Amino acid sequence: EVASAPQASPLEQSLLERDALERELASLRGIDGGFEGQKAGSPPAKPWRPGPNSRVRIRTESQSPVAGLLPRGGLGIHMPGGPAYDGFGQSLSPAWKREQTSRLHAAFDFRCGEVPAGGGGEPEGTWRFYLGHGAGTSAAVELFWSGSELFRIDGDRKELVAPLRRGQWYQVGLVLDLKGRRYEATLRGNAAGEASAPVVFSGALYSGWDGAIDDVFIDSYGHRPGPKPALDADNFAVQEAP
Repeated sequence: EVASAPQASPLEQSLLERDALERELASLRGIDGGFEGQKAGSPPAKPWRPGPNSRVRIRTESQSPVAGLLPRGGLGIHMPGGPAYDGFGQSLSPAWKREQTSRLHAAFDFRCGEVPAGGGGEPEGTWRFYLGHGAGTSAAVELFWSGSELFRIDGDRKELVAPLRRGQWYQVGLVLDLKGRRYEATLRGNAAGEASAPVVFSGALYSGWDGAIDDVFIDSYGHRPGPKPALDADNFAVQEAP
């Protein structure tokens, strides 16, 4: 006699249906990585969120010219820099989990300007890109940059990757091997409309990462304190497809 498969309880069935609906809605909505669903001059709205007391704004002047995963649009996102906190991010639903997903691809463009006046003469600090579980709860990978340098993580170490030029747009592309707990990344520049030679780097994901990814953000809590340069960003992507 062949035993019948166990039936899901009403609660389990409800959770399965909810997860399926969340996946369908997420696929239809996307993450608005080019900010084309936003309003110029306003803080970012859903699916994005501004950080507490953030001065982040959507601007036409912050549109990236770098060719990438998204079609050219007309909007980007801007933070003016300085010593005060600033940031924006997005909760990603449903979450990716290490047990179920082998590889995850992420990308974004950025450009730094000058540190605004009033920084108090302190050394320049760094911005932070975060991808992990929760809004700062358990990072899988982080990158840090000032107007002149980009830094990577390799496990729990932070190391210089490449020099940067103020006023130049850059594109970062990451491939996360969730099961192997490593990542590979490429930094591409765009100066005067011509792509510069890419910089390839890699490293281990954070040792304390708990295996889930459901949040992405950029904020001013970089690894180096101090006033931040003005920052434009655009063309975010987090997806399983290359």
